[in-house]
Amino acid sequence: MVFADGDGRAAAMRHLASLRDFLPARLLADLSPGMRSALAPRFRIEERGEGEHCRMVLAQRRIIRGMDTSSVEPLGRRHLGELRQLYRVAYPGTFFAPDHLALGHFFGIREAGRLVCAGGLLTISRKLGAAALGNIATHPSFRRRGLASLVVARICQDLDRRISLIGLCVKARNRGAILCYRRLGFRIVARTDIFYAIARREAD
Repeated sequence: MVFADGDGRAAAMRHLASLRDFLPARLLADLSPGMRSALAPRFRIEERGEGEHCRMVLAQRRIIRGMDTSSVEPLGRRHLGELRQLYRVAYPGTFFAPDHLALGHFFGIREAGRLVCAGGLLTISRKLGAAALGNIATHPSFRRRGLASLVVARICQDLDRRISLIGLCVKARNRGAILCYRRLGFRIVARTDIFYAIARREAD
């Protein structure tokens, strides 16, 4: 992951180019927009559904602090099967792993006993006071009802007094999700280009 803007971009690109031949033959790159050319000519670029993303941080907490999230329940390892079933339908290809549940900040909403919305943390550093939300998904049959907003608010409430920086990453073309996060008090702080890079000698 490399972010660089303005005067630092050229230096960051030179540094990335100097490391190019030492990078793994296959990697998932996360760079500031316009920096992918630093990986050429060694790598071939594949989008695979990734592309431009927005990095957002929770800038105003009064909104989530005032929300009623009593309908949202904590989730743990015993809910792993239900989560996998939900993500297969609602968020195929997400980077969900059982270890995410061990972070202790996963939540969901049920309808008639069925898990229809969920989300949690991808990572957390209590030492740095920072956390990243992810795996936020709603079953297609239950969308546009504000369920994801409640789950995100519950996660943030759980972190509120202990974590100073709460962030997330969302695809730039997912305008509905971005609007949802804005309404909760998040704002965009950076844009990033996420893609797969495969060494040409393996790709050809």
